[in-house]
Amino acid sequence: MLVIDYEGRIDGEPFEGGSAEGFELLLGRGQLFSEFDERLAGLVAGDAREVGVSFAGDRFAEDLRGKEAVFEVKIVEVREPDPVLVDDSFAESLGHENLAGLREAVRKDHERAHQRTSRQRLKLKLLDKLSEMIDIDVPPGLLEQQFDAAWRDVERAREAGELDADDREKSEEELRETYMNIARRRVTTGLLLNEIVSKEGLAVSDDELAREMIQHVNALGTGGGAEMMELYRRSPEAAEAIRNMLLEEKAVDYVLELAQVTDRVVAEKELYGEPDGSADRKGAGE
Repeated sequence: MLVIDYEGRIDGEPFEGGSAEGFELLLGRGQLFSEFDERLAGLVAGDAREVGVSFAGDRFAEDLRGKEAVFEVKIVEVREPDPVLVDDSFAESLGHENLAGLREAVRKDHERAHQRTSRQRLKLKLLDKLSEMIDIDVPPGLLEQQFDAAWRDVERAREAGELDADDREKSEEELRETYMNIARRRVTTGLLLNEIVSKEGLAVSDDELAREMIQHVNALGTGGGAEMMELYRRSPEAAEAIRNMLLEEKAVDYVLELAQVTDRVVAEKELYGEPDGSADRKGAGE
């Protein structure tokens, strides 16, 4: 167990909820980010390290999704964690009636995580297929904006020594071509989904928006949830980002109703593994 102080920055600027002092991190449990577990292993008290993190996946607030952060982490203390007896008393301390209730809650959490990941994989496949089928004239300004954002991520990863193995083997020209293709795909699929929303008259009700915001708040727990709710109150842009995310999901659902989708049972390792061709489609569908 490491006791750490950390401060995260996005594009060089601190962000809300991105810092803490005296945080107790049990390595290997994914409490914060898997990158923390990997990069902080073996350090001793007094050590410091930069850790690059990608806010990928829907467990993060909408205004953070798809962004990259760099955390300055200082090791304050290294401890041996106390053993925990997993019994009814332990379950009650976590707010469950008994151990059986805790196990059922964990099972449901895993089920929800599998469903979210399965949805993301399906969405990625769908957007891949649509981008192959439809040719869109991409506005140069939007393409340049997306490429600049993607390239900043590449440069930060390169400076932190965290560039993907596939990318490290590419020349500068090849790397730029790869991320230009990624940028073009993001713009293309974004324009396509926006067109579906407009043409089909898709909309998000205030009740749907409120439910989604509550889910985001609850997912962050007592401390982070309160901060997120305050952000929603103070920033209409944060709530609008949630609305846009829901509209995108509705557009995806609309296309899926027209598509032929085949269910397939897979092992957990395959579900959470890298999608085929992921090296050329980083960030797609997020």
